[in-house]
Formats: sequence, C-alpha cells, structure tokens
Amino acid sequence: MLSKIAVIGLGTMGTSFARYALPLCDTVLVYDNRQEQMETLYSRMLNDDNPYDQYPAYVDIDTNKKKIKICPTLKELLINAPDLIIICTHKETHCEIALEAFSAGAHVLVEKPISCNLIEAKKMYEAAQSHQRFLFVEFCLHKYPEFEYLSSIVKKAEKTRPIRYQITRIAEIKDPTSLRITASFDLQVHDVDYCLQTFGVPTNIEKDILDPRHSRMRWTYPSGLQIDLLGQLPECHSIPFEYEFKCDFSDESSFAYSSSKNKNTRFLEKSSKEEVKEKIMLENSSAYQRILQEVVTVISSKKYLDVTTHPLLVSHAIAALELIE
Repeated sequence: MLSKIAVIGLGTMGTSFARYALPLCDTVLVYDNRQEQMETLYSRMLNDDNPYDQYPAYVDIDTNKKKIKICPTLKELLINAPDLIIICTHKETHCEIALEAFSAGAHVLVEKPISCNLIEAKKMYEAAQSHQRFLFVEFCLHKYPEFEYLSSIVKKAEKTRPIRYQITRIAEIKDPTSLRITASFDLQVHDVDYCLQTFGVPTNIEKDILDPRHSRMRWTYPSGLQIDLLGQLPECHSIPFEYEFKCDFSDESSFAYSSSKNKNTRFLEKSSKEEVKEKIMLENSSAYQRILQEVVTVISSKKYLDVTTHPLLVSHAIAALELIE
C-alpha cells in the first residue's frame, strides 16, 4: 500500500484508475485541466462505464470517498509529493508531465501510447533512470486473461510451435483526425507490444496503412511463423470496442477468442486436429485493476534493479514504437 497515488486526466481511463486506486493508498490526488471533469468525478466513479474495462471490479466508493483530494492545479498536486502518478491525458502531454513527475520524486504509470514519438519516449526513459524511478506503460493485454493464457502456451510449448497468429482490433472513433490518433500508432500499439514480448522480433515487416482509420501489418519469422495485425477505427460500429484473435500451432491445434462472444463469461475456444472444440473458461477480472495492483506491489518492494524485465516497463514500449515508426 502506498501513501499517495495521483491521477492526472479524469476522462474514461482516469476515472477507472482513480476508482481502483482508492483501496491501494491513503490519499488519491486528482487533477484535470477541465473543471467539469473534477466536479463530476465522484458521480462518474459510481457509474463507471469504461467500455475497455469489460469486467470492472467492485470498489466501495462511499467508504473510500474521503481519500479523494481534488487539486486545483498540477503544481499543487506535485507539491503533495505522490508516490505514484498515473498519467491519463492526451499523448501530446505525456512527456512533459512525466518529466515533472520524476522531478517531484514520483514513479509513473502512463497510458499508452507512451508519447507522440520515439524521441519523447527515450527522454522519459532517461529521466526515469536518472531519478531512479519506475516508468510503467499501461499495456493492458498483459493482464487480460485470454492473452495471458495464450502467452503461457506459446512460451511453454515443447512439442509444438505457433505457425500463425491473427488479431483484429476495432474501436469506434467519430473523428480520429481531430483527436490526432491513428489506427497504427494509437490502436495497434497494444498488439505490437504483446507480439514482441510473446513471439519475439520478426525478421520481416510489411505495413499497409491506407489512412488514419485503417492499418495492417504482416510479420514473418525464420521459424515460419506469420503474424497478421489488423486495426480499424470506424466512425460507427455496433460495439464501441471489439477484438478477436486466433493462433494456430504446428500440431494442428488452435486457440481463438472473440470479445463479442464473451459478454458475461470469458473463454477461449480450442480446436484440435480432430476438429473437436472445447471451451477453456477464464477468470472475469479487470485488467486495469490488476495492472495498478501490480504496479503498487513493484513500487512497494523497492527492488529497482530486480524488475527491469517487467512487461509493463518503458523499455518494451520503446521497442514497440521503434517498430511502428
């Protein structure tokens, strides 16, 4: 447990993180440059409708609401010396805020993508190193049970190997240009990071970026593994956020997941070479709650050099940006 956790940016993700921070510290400091966001935070925490947090965990808001301290300025928030600062603002401000956070002595958890470009990401990394502070990036796939399960299969496989992995990710965005986001940079960065950490670095990459709304990447490996990443930002979609993947193995088995099929329960579909299907039931848990719990645990351990390979650390985010750019 930490003394103080701060959340900067109180939109959809900031509201969820503020809620999950309540049981993990004595005080939750919050700030947003939009007054309305601060004034409505409590009601939005009670009715958190984050479409990306598919299985939100329960938090007793009423019991913990006294822990919330609204800061009128970013300067005042920093003066309060939080142990951890969670940055949930637009990516254009990530670097500047992170540098101020490190100077104030805080560790940082930043929303993906880490920054606008590789130069800023490396500047943030250097500042974290200089101040001996952790810089985590919120790549939530590492805490989604379906992706965790697949990763464990890939890494433990002895008599079989993955030969093809396909992932499609769709997010409804009315006007991506006005928000300065693209399918390749803002949406697919999740999958790029996950694939790099699960399957390794490809030997060949093909990119097909038609416009800000559509992106496709094809990776190949010496082993014969092929990866197909598809990202779309439609103006209108039946579900605000949707994804599905399938991974085929050399023994003719396959594992598939579709978020649209997992409304009330979470499961993977496994098929064997005999075409017998089975459902592998997964835990219904909040990836964002689990990420924050793990970040707090790592910070509390104070073993800075012992967790440099942690999947949420900045070095992996930089590797993903290097591949995308």
